[in-house]
Amino acid sequence: IKDGEKKLSERNLMPGYILAHMAPKNDVFEMITSLAGVAGFVGDGKHPIAMSEAEVDHLLSQTSHRQEKPKTEIQFSKNQNVKIIEGPFAGFNGTVSEIDPQRGKLSVMVSIFGRQTAVELDVLQVDRL
Repeated sequence: IKDGEKKLSERNLMPGYILAHMAPKNDVFEMITSLAGVAGFVGDGKHPIAMSEAEVDHLLSQTSHRQEKPKTEIQFSKNQNVKIIEGPFAGFNGTVSEIDPQRGKLSVMVSIFGRQTAVELDVLQVDRL
């Protein structure tokens, strides 16, 4: 929670791990382990352990739930005057030029150094004037 608003953030489900669907061939294992930053495979040290279909299904269900972000209800309209209340442009007034309801973002035209500039903002960063 930031500034009294609940914010969603992305996190890696399994940081440091890469899941690969591949044929179990020694040359493939050697090629992957020779890459910079790769420590090895999860397993007995010589052979990786394959995940069961149930484990894969469980992981996929967790990631699909994470991708279904709740849509933020956008209560702004195109050409509406707004005040930016958060972020580097806080205190500026502007006009909504575009609305992206899927991402919960607004494009707001703001006068910066006498020129109209489009600034992309989260809907939680603006208020009605």
